[in-house]
Amino acid sequence: MSDRPRDQRLREAFTRLSREIAPLAPDAERFVGRARAARRRADVRSLAPGLALASLLAVLTIAAVWSARRAGERERVARQAAQLGDGPWRAPTDFLLDVPGAELLRTTPSFDTSPPTFHSARRTTT
Repeated sequence: MSDRPRDQRLREAFTRLSREIAPLAPDAERFVGRARAARRRADVRSLAPGLALASLLAVLTIAAVWSARRAGERERVARQAAQLGDGPWRAPTDFLLDVPGAELLRTTPSFDTSPPTFHSARRTTT
């Protein structure tokens, strides 16, 4: 029977102690909330490489499709340009380059290597 008062005193001592240290102990809700937030950040971090890879693949796919369309457009324009004219293209202002004596500019002069001949101005009468 003497154990009961002793148990009671122990219980009261633990109750007092828990009241004294309660303000010093961390808030359980806050502690659990921090742990959950850390887990969510870790989940997001584990998704980051996958998201980066998916983004890279999307950008590369868009670039490949755009490049293929540009190449197709270039070929179409080249075919249309080939169908427009029979010969080489001439600028509308090319006629301005056709000046008198232009053939002299398109050829190189040739110099004869034989000595020059001089004709005298005097006439001989017989």
